[in-house]
Parts: sequence; structure tokens; C-alpha cells
Amino acid sequence: MRFKPRIGLAEGYPVPELPPRLREPHPTSKGPNRPITMTHPFTCPEDWTKWLSEGTSTGLQMAMVTPTYLKDEPELETGGAASAMIYFSGPVSGSFFLNMDKEALLYLAGEMLMEEQKEINEDVIDALGEIANLTAGATKDVLQAAGISVEGISVPSVMLGSSFQMFHTPDTRLQSVTFTLEGMDGLPEDKRQFSINVALAQPGAPL
Repeated sequence: MRFKPRIGLAEGYPVPELPPRLREPHPTSKGPNRPITMTHPFTCPEDWTKWLSEGTSTGLQMAMVTPTYLKDEPELETGGAASAMIYFSGPVSGSFFLNMDKEALLYLAGEMLMEEQKEINEDVIDALGEIANLTAGATKDVLQAAGISVEGISVPSVMLGSSFQMFHTPDTRLQSVTFTLEGMDGLPEDKRQFSINVALAQPGAPL
């Protein structure tokens, strides 16, 4: 991929704006840098939304893109036509799934490559994998800082097309956060969205 990195990013790059219910710590939150058991990891979904938002924002710094939070829910979003999958490994393992429509992919790839993209080609596919790698890596770091033992990530796998379903084992916990992208004037909102989906499980953990 003819990737052109951008430099000169200021510290404290903005995290996507969240609604008021997500701006304050959840009353039962473990807080930063304290271990969190995976028995019921999504007891505080507000925390998970903030963590995934922070990881996504940090990962997209290279493209100078700040996504806007749209919604969160405890299930996977797989309706977009372009996806990338990365696996988490460690005491807590699972997957990181990035999903979007063609229009959002072309926009993000164009920002990454610093050149407008009009069709899906090899460079765009490489850019999708790199976007997944950056956002998954940043999310892993955020989860580690929160005390969740995710230690490594795999290389990304890219999928085109939306005619598939994903299934997980019963002890898997799911969280999806959907964002919208600015700078795509003239397109309906559903074409300007992408979702970050995380599925985590600890082997042997009870439900």
C-alpha cells in the first residue's frame, strides 16, 4: 500500500463526543488501572463504550479523522459491505470486527492515503486492513490500561460483501459502538457510518 503517514499530531487528540450518560464514570465502575474480571465484563456498558471510543479515536489519528459517536449496543453490527477482523489473544481472548459500507470505506481510505478513492482496489483493501490494525491495536492498549488481560492481536483479515453471519460461544460478551463520519456531504447518514464490534471471553469463566 502506498501509505503516506501524517505527522505532527498534538497530544490529547480528541475522543469522540459522547452523550451525557457516558461522560461520567459508572457508579459500579472498577475505574482505570484496576483489574476487571471477565465473569460479567459488560456489567458497565458505559465504560466499554468509552474504551472503544477512545481506542477508535486514537487509531484514526493517522488519518486525521475524528469520528462522532452515534450509538452502542450489546450485539454485533454486520450489515456493511466491507469488514476487517482481528483476533485478540491472551488470558482474555476474542475478536475485533470493523464493519462499514463502501462509501465510508472509500472516504477513510482516501484520508489514510491522502488521495481521493473512487473504487475499491488493492490500495483501498490494504487501507481497510491498516485501519483495523490501528484501531484494534489502540483498543487493546485501552483495555489493558483498564485491567483487561488482552495481550496480543493478529494480522487483519479483510472481507468484502455483507452476506454472512457471525456466531459466538455462549460465554462470549459482545459490545458494538457505531460512529458517523463528517466530511461526506450529500450522502445519507447510514452510508457515513462504521461500527467497531468487540467480542471477548475468558476460558472457563462462568456466565
